[in-house]
Amino acid sequence: MEIKLIGLTKEFESRKKGEKYVTAVDHIDVLIPSGKLVCLLGPSGCGKSTTLYMISGLHKPTDGKIIFGDKDVTNTPPEKRGIGLVFQNYALYPHMTVKENIMFPLVSRGEPKKVAAQKALDMAKLVGIEEYMDRRPGQMSGGQQQRVAIARAIVKTPDVLLLDEPLSNLDARLRITTREEIRRIQKETGITTVFVTHDQEEAMSISDEIIVMSLGKVQQVGAPQDVYNEPKNQFVAEFLGTPPINIVKANYIEEETEELEDPEDPKSAKKVIGKLMFGEQEFVDDITPTFGERMILTKDTRIGIRPEFFEMNPNGKYVMNVVHIEFIGRDKNVVFTLPGIDKLYKCIVPQTADIKEGEEARFNLKRYFIFDMIGRRVR
Repeated sequence: MEIKLIGLTKEFESRKKGEKYVTAVDHIDVLIPSGKLVCLLGPSGCGKSTTLYMISGLHKPTDGKIIFGDKDVTNTPPEKRGIGLVFQNYALYPHMTVKENIMFPLVSRGEPKKVAAQKALDMAKLVGIEEYMDRRPGQMSGGQQQRVAIARAIVKTPDVLLLDEPLSNLDARLRITTREEIRRIQKETGITTVFVTHDQEEAMSISDEIIVMSLGKVQQVGAPQDVYNEPKNQFVAEFLGTPPINIVKANYIEEETEELEDPEDPKSAKKVIGKLMFGEQEFVDDITPTFGERMILTKDTRIGIRPEFFEMNPNGKYVMNVVHIEFIGRDKNVVFTLPGIDKLYKCIVPQTADIKEGEEARFNLKRYFIFDMIGRRVR
């Protein structure tokens, strides 16, 4: 089931004096492909859960439309949307057994108990809890309860499965195994799934696509690795990645060289060469920006360098002052400063790299991003 969100908006009454409304979701346009697992990813308060609740029908949009397939369900009640919903706290009935919890949606809509019981057993086998059918939720671990909640959500064969931070109550090791199970179940059933999380590692590991949100707006949509490799702005670049990307403030210096053939054209009268300086070091000799880029870069420039973009080289162009080295398996996590900049940065290098704490090390850069004063990616 394909889902389209068109100009979707949600406003709530504000508790602040002088502010009537607060916009939780701000005119977002999103296409969620049929049969895919898509993550709504972003920090707390970015609007991702509110978006999920509008898709489910629990929140009514202030504006915009929600389309399931070719059907407008914007004003359709939740029980008629064909959805399965899994909450953060599981919302299981404590007085019922696992079997009864899973059967509940089927019995509620009038299916015979024998048929419902067989479907419940099939779902329990799918999520790997068939041996716990006679237990109550209080007798199970958090991960097992989460599987019961998922089985209950999909036993009625919904068109859409919605999960709101379903792993946040689990410990780190259990989160990994449970998210792998969710991915397996989604692939086996082929249900269009929307998964809300603030954990970028979680989103990157299981989703077909991620939708990165901030302040109620969609920042970027795409396959996880594409969004990581080619962030559209500084927010996306900083939100994705562990350790986080290094953001280095730089100064753009413009130099004018020889006259061109048409001196009357103010945009092309001179060939312009620009260079970026970060601290005491020149970043590139010649970035030759377009006229539009020149106007942006002269105001405020930031260079984004992911930790894995560093390449240690004794003859490298740049210098770092090594402050601390952490060994992380086959790699080293190097904490360093740059000449002329009083700030700590991090890079990841092979364990064989010949660098020592308290000494200078030279490096080159395999890649980098350039952002303007408001975080837009220039190149």
